[in-house]
Amino acid sequence: MKRFNQTNLNRQQRYWVVVFVANLIVPLPFGLTCTEGIARMGMCAAIGLLWFLGYEAVRKIPRMGFVLNSGGSIVALSQIWPLLQFTSGFLSLSVGESVALVSRDMKIASAIGGLLVTLLTGGTLMAIAWMLGLVVRGWAEFVNPRVSAKEGLDF
Repeated sequence: MKRFNQTNLNRQQRYWVVVFVANLIVPLPFGLTCTEGIARMGMCAAIGLLWFLGYEAVRKIPRMGFVLNSGGSIVALSQIWPLLQFTSGFLSLSVGESVALVSRDMKIASAIGGLLVTLLTGGTLMAIAWMLGLVVRGWAEFVNPRVSAKEGLDF
């Protein structure tokens, strides 16, 4: 069985930071237009939490690095036509409105509202990135049969 070396692990962690920041290009400005005052603190806390969860997943489950980074890269590239990001954001705003944390004009005024809507939006996008990364990993293992599910991908 292949083992991940520390160099590869560090590389995957650095890639995660780049992929995560690249995925903020559309959602962050959109989130800033929907939040005001203290709600932005909740939004920032959620962004930090999502980054930390992804970083720890990559650090503690080395094979997760390839999955999250490849899927996250696809999601980041999808911002060229940001239907995925806007759909996720609007659905999250709708959930926030249903629990009275978002006003009818789609403005968030509370920290808990900013936290909830951002966690829902980012969590949805991270879940989609994870699923896409699993597809990429499966495809890579199909194309290269020498790479088994046991060995995993370390590039």
